[in-house]
Amino acid sequence: MRRFMLGFAVALWVALADSPRSEEIVFPPGARVANVRDYGAKGDGVTDDTEAFQRALREEPENHLIYVPNGRYIISQMLVWGRGKKRQVLQGQSEEGTILQLADNCPGFRDPNNPQSMIWTGKAPAQRFRNGLRNLTLDTGRGNPGAIGVRFIANNQGGMHRVTIRSGDPEGRGVIGLDLGYTNEQGPCLIEHVTIRGFDVGIFTQHPVDSVTFEHIRLEGQRVAGIRNAGQIISFRRLTSRNAVPAIVNLSGPGLVTLIESELVGLPGTRGAALINEQFAAMFLRDVRAPGYERLLDNASGHGRGVAKDSVEEFVTHEPLSLFPSPARSLRLPAEETPDVPWDPADRWVSVTDFGPPEKVTFRRVGDGKKFERENWAPALQRAIDSGATTIYFPHKPGLADYAVHGTIRLRGNLRRLIGCEANLGAVVAHNNQRTMFQEETSVPLFIMEDGAAPVVVIERFNSWYTAPRFEQRSARRLVIRHMSFYEVETYPGAGDTFLHDVRAKSIKVAAGTRVFGRQVNPEGWEEPRLDVDGGTLWILGLKTENDPTIGRVRNGGSLEILGGLIYANKADISPKQMFIVESGGRLSATVGEWVTRRNAPFDILVERRNGEERRMLKGQAYGRGQGAMVPLLVAYPPRSGEAAPLTTPWGSAVGGGADGKREP
Repeated sequence: MRRFMLGFAVALWVALADSPRSEEIVFPPGARVANVRDYGAKGDGVTDDTEAFQRALREEPENHLIYVPNGRYIISQMLVWGRGKKRQVLQGQSEEGTILQLADNCPGFRDPNNPQSMIWTGKAPAQRFRNGLRNLTLDTGRGNPGAIGVRFIANNQGGMHRVTIRSGDPEGRGVIGLDLGYTNEQGPCLIEHVTIRGFDVGIFTQHPVDSVTFEHIRLEGQRVAGIRNAGQIISFRRLTSRNAVPAIVNLSGPGLVTLIESELVGLPGTRGAALINEQFAAMFLRDVRAPGYERLLDNASGHGRGVAKDSVEEFVTHEPLSLFPSPARSLRLPAEETPDVPWDPADRWVSVTDFGPPEKVTFRRVGDGKKFERENWAPALQRAIDSGATTIYFPHKPGLADYAVHGTIRLRGNLRRLIGCEANLGAVVAHNNQRTMFQEETSVPLFIMEDGAAPVVVIERFNSWYTAPRFEQRSARRLVIRHMSFYEVETYPGAGDTFLHDVRAKSIKVAAGTRVFGRQVNPEGWEEPRLDVDGGTLWILGLKTENDPTIGRVRNGGSLEILGGLIYANKADISPKQMFIVESGGRLSATVGEWVTRRNAPFDILVERRNGEERRMLKGQAYGRGQGAMVPLLVAYPPRSGEAAPLTTPWGSAVGGGADGKREP
């Protein structure tokens, strides 16, 4: 064990030390991004640029990127997201060089009992699609003890990427660095490569709906707690905390915390536990160290046991759930980092519009046969790809105007980045009418990954609907799909790794011998099942689903591991479905929580078929989360030869009632 943890610590330190710094993000003039300098912002560290930022946020149309060149921008009031409070991205040139700083001793930010944030992006209901903060630093200045760095919300797809939030106060004063709990219906969203220095609380989350995924997070110098969670489902990979206070407090209630591959350093004089898990809440821990703390975990929930030492290979606060003899631990699938490609200089980008104009395509509506004609950008896109360009971009169009695409696009040649600049990539039919107006197979554009020069191809930053596009991974190269919605992705035998990074989709299909890695994956369509693992491997950090189809089916020796996520039973009122089906040698481990708002719910948990026998874990036979299930760890795979794994009996007879409707063992 000591050798394992030492090796893990070294690997973690190297990975963090080698984490790439923020690149200089520069877009070509033809991308049509909005620039705060065009609204009068100076960025000279003296001028009050509040009104310039607010004008840009207010006047730019929904679905736009607002660009902030390097500089120090002084603000004196809270910046409020603009039209619709959705589909706006505030994009800095670089994390280190683009600084928004609150004026010292700023009125409105002095009272900790009435705090105010530098940035506010909206509130519930969950319609804050694609909101984003990227590549910048927020500094709360001096003399502002009532300051909050950001009150942020994004739904379905969106988040924060390479952002530093710091208290400018010499004593680190401030209320919260990143407040995700000020409104209900938070997420799903992805918070990655974010550093928070100072404040009473680094990150605050609460409410049972939806979920938030975190990766590569640094917390330093908090005064009360690094993270306080009051009911949210939150999932962390590579959290680094340096504090004299608890790194995470999971307050009493329906909160579910997943924490893997993390180091929580207690500063000199630190006492107590690094992690606190209160009644009815749940935690899953894997490869976590807490040097400098007296112990890793104080736990008052589930089986009630904590972790007295300062490290753990794997621990769950509740006994694992299973139907057949299975190891009482997760699958521990390998977790590959999402690869990137260098950001090409702006003068080397080529626009799809340079290879236009778009062609016309005609459709007949099902039923009355009425004809509809639309533009089709697919031929222009294929010409751009075959031109030898490495980065191809779609200039922004006003509002939600589409670049409509129909037919097959082959990702080949020198292409290594296809970037939307937040433009809308759509099918040739209106997304709301696709099921009723046209045959889906004739209208969903198909992107096929083929062999080419670049070892990695990145498709990113499109505001797309469920109808566009469908991806087929047929190449030995690695494919990255990130910061966008799409219809479906399917891998083919022999294909290279696929990475899904902050995405919304209808379904994911994984073929034998292929691997898919997901961060913040939101399959919420009506496909059956949403995740179909047929002999391959699917690893997900942070899952969120809606509607009633089966969440995941694993078969033919495939493996599915889900590390945190929300199963949201919120719409249908039909016969109950299963969360998971495991058969034909499939392997599953899952840490998820359910929330129920429909009448004929919740889901049944698991159907497993092994050695000719079928067993079922029905709704109500797991720990409780409101009217739904709390599943700190579900395992469904046979032990290796000689490995002990006691049979877990059906859980209906092993679970008793708890306070507030929670079922505790």
